Amino acid sequence: MNPRGIVWGPRGKKMFVLSAAGTIVNVKPRGPSKPVPFSAKMRIDHPAERVQMFNEAWCSLRDHFYDKSMHGVNWDKVREKYLPMLGSVATPGGFRLLLAQMIGELGSSHVWVWGPRDPKSEPTGRLGLRFDGDWHGRGVRVSRVVPDGPSDQPGSRITAGDVVLAIDGVEVDSRKNPFALLKGKVDEMVDLLVVKRGRRKPTLVTVKAWSRRELSDKVYLAWVKSRKALVRKLSGGRVGYTHIRWMSQRSYDEFLKELTHEMTGKEALIVDVRFNSGGNLHDELLSVLGRKVYFYFEDRDRSVKVMQPRFNWGRPVVALINEYSHSDAEVFPYSFRKLGIGKLVGVPTSGGVIFVSGGVTLLDGTFVLIPQWGAYTLAGKQLEGVGVKPDIYVANPPEQDFSMTSDDQLKAAVETLLKQIK
Repeated sequence: MNPRGIVWGPRGKKMFVLSAAGTIVNVKPRGPSKPVPFSAKMRIDHPAERVQMFNEAWCSLRDHFYDKSMHGVNWDKVREKYLPMLGSVATPGGFRLLLAQMIGELGSSHVWVWGPRDPKSEPTGRLGLRFDGDWHGRGVRVSRVVPDGPSDQPGSRITAGDVVLAIDGVEVDSRKNPFALLKGKVDEMVDLLVVKRGRRKPTLVTVKAWSRRELSDKVYLAWVKSRKALVRKLSGGRVGYTHIRWMSQRSYDEFLKELTHEMTGKEALIVDVRFNSGGNLHDELLSVLGRKVYFYFEDRDRSVKVMQPRFNWGRPVVALINEYSHSDAEVFPYSFRKLGIGKLVGVPTSGGVIFVSGGVTLLDGTFVLIPQWGAYTLAGKQLEGVGVKPDIYVANPPEQDFSMTSDDQLKAAVETLLKQIK
């Protein structure tokens, strides 16, 4: 039920709650709970409501934004500039766009505006296919297939070079967006009319469409697997590799699992925080990577050593960073170098380093995220708007960002470590 808005009846013998479905329910201590029929009408003055929401957002930022000086912006002048523009706003989306533009005057990270999820939205199904934009023949030609994705399964296998002529009986070509035909088809079976590469006669291939999350997880895991293979090849198996996807407990658990299993026998380690949008994990990672071994246990046959502390590294390590390392994925490399754990390889981070603990929800469900904690070095300097520079600057060309076979930054990290473990 996921109840909220709990209210007791006038005699204290009945309890009413508002369910997640928007119905009022009479909750009884025994027996089934029953919905209470009701109807209500409300007249909304949308222009007045937008003025109220605008002012609430503006005041909330004024009173809670982490920097009292508002990044040097005259916040009163900003209100005077944008308030008159509300008269030209006619939709919730237009209001949120105007609000985002006003907030943009702060030049701050971690200040976001978004609206409530549309309950009628229909997520687009994913086939794990990329189409060739230069193809001008009949249908759309497949340029890439996600390994082990929805179109790379037994009985549903499509390969690069195949041409898709139709999706669920509707013809497709390069002039139209074929993905529009997959709207609302997550977890559904989709029929593709396909001409296999080197053949003329089309064949029917049925593929189960995935959600965006399922496909992105598969793409991510394939990318990490390819990074590990590259490191193994470049280092002759001497260097280990781990990627921290988010600064979260889930990522930390995965990190510890890899550290105690995959890294056995490795002489050095690459910790990759590229494409990491942040969270709050820097202290846990630094504690493990910066620990020094002080003791160990050994079995009777002296065949197994258990080092203390159990989770530690104590060998050469390099951290990889790029322009998509954000927030706590910037605090980590800054502290990693400051503590003398190792060198940084890559390009400067994004410079979005402040912390959030909440925000404000407006009348129509619009949410404004407000950063309330600044992040500073011991010298009192901010990383917000500055970022972290690497010790060894290496820029990957754009085509290498998600390449499965090449990565100049990763190669430089391996070379750096091999020099240390000679």
